[in-house]
This record gives sequence, C-alpha cells and structure tokens, in this order.
Amino acid sequence: MVETRFKHTDLGTIPKEWNIGKLEESCTLKARIGWQGLTTAEYLNSGEYYLITGTDFKNGYIDWDNCVFVEKERFDQDPNIQIKKGDVLITKDGTIGKVAYIDKLSKPTTLNSGVFVLRTKDDKVHSRYLYYILMSFYFDDFLRKITAGSTITHLYQKDFVHFSFVVPPLPEQQAIAETLTHTDEWIESLENLIAKKRLIKQGAMQKLLTPKEDWEVKKLGEMSQIYTGNKNNQDKVENGAYPFFVRSQKIERINTYSYDGEAVLIPGEGNLGNIFHYINGKFDFHQRVYKISDFIGINGKYLYWYFRMYFGHHALQNTVKATVDSIRLPTLQEFEIRFPSIEHQNTIATILSDMDFEIDALEQKLVKAKQIKQGMMQELLTGRIRLIEKIKAEKPKANKGHNEHINDAVLIGTMANCFGSAQFPMTRFKYTKVSYLLKRYKEEQDTGYLKKAAGPYKPQTRYGGAEKIALQNKYVVSQQSTYKGKTYEGFISGENINEAIAYFNEWYGEEALQWISKFKFEKNDNLELWATVDMAIQDLKKENKLVNVANVKQIIKENKEWKDKLKRPAFSDDNIHNAIIKMDTLFS
Repeated sequence: MVETRFKHTDLGTIPKEWNIGKLEESCTLKARIGWQGLTTAEYLNSGEYYLITGTDFKNGYIDWDNCVFVEKERFDQDPNIQIKKGDVLITKDGTIGKVAYIDKLSKPTTLNSGVFVLRTKDDKVHSRYLYYILMSFYFDDFLRKITAGSTITHLYQKDFVHFSFVVPPLPEQQAIAETLTHTDEWIESLENLIAKKRLIKQGAMQKLLTPKEDWEVKKLGEMSQIYTGNKNNQDKVENGAYPFFVRSQKIERINTYSYDGEAVLIPGEGNLGNIFHYINGKFDFHQRVYKISDFIGINGKYLYWYFRMYFGHHALQNTVKATVDSIRLPTLQEFEIRFPSIEHQNTIATILSDMDFEIDALEQKLVKAKQIKQGMMQELLTGRIRLIEKIKAEKPKANKGHNEHINDAVLIGTMANCFGSAQFPMTRFKYTKVSYLLKRYKEEQDTGYLKKAAGPYKPQTRYGGAEKIALQNKYVVSQQSTYKGKTYEGFISGENINEAIAYFNEWYGEEALQWISKFKFEKNDNLELWATVDMAIQDLKKENKLVNVANVKQIIKENKEWKDKLKRPAFSDDNIHNAIIKMDTLFS
C-alpha cells in the first residue's frame, strides 16, 4: 500500500500519477467482415480449427467445449482474427458487451462476425489489465450511455473506439491484473469443486436409493397425510415471520403459520418433479402446493431424497394437461415408496443431507468470493487501494512451524469447545476419531494413529504431551461425568479457549471449524466405522487394490485388533458400503 494523492477527471477521482487512455489509442480492434460471416450450416462437430461465436463466452473466458469447428479455408480467410493467447474478445451483436480473455489455446482459432478481438498496441497497457477494465463498472457505464433509451443490439466500432479508461503505471497494471487473476482462480476452483460435489452426490443418490430385495414397498397415501394449503400469493409479506412455500423455487415469507412440524412440500402444478422442499418447523403453504406430513414408518428426509430421485418420472407420466401441467391428489397418494429399515433410512438421509450441507456451504462461499472480487475491482481500479508489488496468493499450509504436541493440544481445545458441555464433556474417543478425519481432510501427514480395537487410536496424545499442554495452557478443563451408570473423564473448554481457536483458524482455516462441527451429534459407532473404513481404504490404495466392501472387510478381518468388528451390526455390509461413499464425499 502507498499513500496516494488524487485528481479529478471525467472518470472520477483517480491517483495523480494515473492517466486516462482511449481504446483507439491503446488497442487494435478487429472483427470478421460482415459478408464473410459463417452460417450454422458451415459449423462442424469436429475438426482442426475452432470457431468462436457469441454463445461461447462463459464467466469471462471461452467455453471451449461449446465451440464448433470450421474448415481451414475459413480459418485462413483473415489473419487479423486468428486468435492468440492474451487476446481480449468482446461480443458486438446480440447480447453486446460480453468479455472473454484468451488464457489458453489448444487449436488454431478464428472468430465469427459477432465478436471483436482487442490487442494492445504497445507496452503501455497490459492486456489482462484491459480485460478487467472491460469487465468493470467503467465499461458498464459506457454501454449504458451509448444504449440509453434505445434497443441497440449492436456494438459499433465507431462508438467503441471512444471508450476511455484509467491507466496506472504498467507495473501497477500488472499487479492489479495478477491480484484479480488469483481471485478468478479462487472462484473457478470453487465452481469446479461444487460441480464435482454435485456429481458425487448424484452418484451417491443412485447407489443409496436403488431398492434392494429386502426393501418394503408402500403407497405414499398409506405412510403420510397429504393436503394443499389455504393461502395464495396475495397473503405473502415482505418480512414475514414464517416461510411461505409457493410453486416456484423461491420461498416467500408470511406472518401466519398453519403447520408446525416435519414435512415435504411439492408444487401441484408447474415445475412438476423439479421442486421439493423439506422443513421441520412452523410454516405456511400455497393452495397449489402439496404438504406431505405425519409420516408413518418413514424418515421424512429419506422421503424427501426419494422424491428427488424418483418423483419426476412419475409426475411426467401422470400429469393432467391443462393451462399448466398439474398433478392430482390421488396420483400422489398412489406413488409407491420403496424403503429399507428405519435405521438404514436414517443413515441414507444423513449422508445425503451432509452432502447437501457441504454444497450449500461451498455455494455461499462462492457468492462471497464473487462479492469480494467486485469489491476488489472497485477499490483497485479507482486507486483507492494501491499495489506497489505483485501479490502472490498461496494456499494456507496447516501445521507448519509448530510441533505435533502443540498442534494436537490446539485440536483438543477447539474440539472440546465444539463438542463438550458441562453435562457431556468431550470424550477422548470422539476427539481421536474426529481429529483423525480432520487430518485426512486437510491432507496432513500423521503417522501416530494405530489400528486399535476402537479404530484409529493415537496413544501419544494422552501420554506424550498434547493433553498436558492443553490443560497447562488452559485450553481445556478436565471433567468427570456419568453416563448410563458409568463414570468417564472428558474435557470442556477452558478460559484460554479463544487462543486455541485462533491458532486452529490460522493453521487449518475457518472452514475447517465448520467442517468438524458436523460431527457434533454423530454417534460413536458411526465415527468408529468411518475412521476404520478410511484406514482400510488407505491400505487398499497403497496396494493398488479396488476399494469395495469385500476388500475393506478383508483388511479388517486380517487385523487381530479389528476382526471382531465384523460381528457387530455397525459393521454390516450395508454400513461399510455407505461408509465408503461417506469417505468419498468427506475428502473429495
């Protein structure tokens, strides 16, 4: 950061050493001549030469998977629009003003007539900095002015060349571009992770909800009560106290509630098979929305996931064709539900709901990342924040610069704060299993976990110093408690717990705290199952063996400390199968 003096310009207040540039002075601007434009009849599904059109722009880059191909003759037609790495593209027809940066090229590429290519003329303007200028409020304002009060669907070169923009010194342009590029990479990594998690969830739904031979079959009307609401859209209010479920994906608000409890809600018309809601609490619902509630022998969340998997096909086959597609009550009542035991339903519902929770958290993080980027652009491109050197974004590395005992002491304190209470202090069992899973999640090497009867166990935590450090530093307090007639020693947070949490956030990141929180109410049997199965999976991967139920059971069977686990219901084939899926979702 540097102290800045400002000056007033037509583009607002900017640093005194910045200049105002004009597009025609800084860049060349080329496009395919109109009469040379390609028709869709000339598009090829494969080939050696890409063609970029206005429909190929996606999130500031080119969606190469969407591009079509053209013959070499068309590519050779105009060398000025043969695309190079570092080019900036902008749409000039249809939806004008979409921008893309060429950060990679896998094949020779040309443009169709609806796209401009911009190239900087000299070293006074950095191409990626120009890209961010065109993605910013400066260019948005320019487009608004030239299209004000009109229905213009064309960006004319005679107008575009007069676009003016701020020009910092070249090193600062490069630093701004690099900083925003790192932010783009962060956003892209989140988008890719969300897409991957959604695919994993879809695969898990397919596996978990595919009926087995011993599953029961009943009609929905036998297992629940189904009603429509009494309200219409006129009853909603801006800041109502309760959710109001309408036919669209959006949930409105209302100041009354007609039901308090667990329910699955679906629209009775329009969007059939696409919109489902699960709620457990006070709410109201539209007269064209069905409430499914008062469940008998069925887990409400399991039913919700079963609907998402199978109801769409059933709805399409049984819709009533009117002004909009609709579904009648008898059709809902006759919908067949296939289901396992209630314990198995609970497990399935928990796994899929955990996946949804993780995806929701990532989507919220993505929204925040995009907001941060917009704020950064506002500050950096006006000079309110100055960069005097390139900023390199590095991923935080956990567990560096401190020894293992201190690290585990911080984990004990953080987990005692998360899991422990005066009535139910955190057990060593829970700490050990969750800390093992956390270190796997953060890809942190820790060889201290042994294969003991209760699953992964790390004796040096108790006897090697970590507990002692946590107690001495007052991260935790030891506390006796009685449960089902048995007395055990556990931990609750101490007076210096905030220090431990600060270290945890520094070493592992705040999202890791949210990640471990999902285990707060998890049963010990599940924690033991998951940690044991994961250890077995790691052994199989080292031996390049297939990860499946049979091979995991073989690993457990061959270990003298573990083999008796297979006699317990918690380690049934179904539970091991579900645990394999769970591990895939936890660590992917």
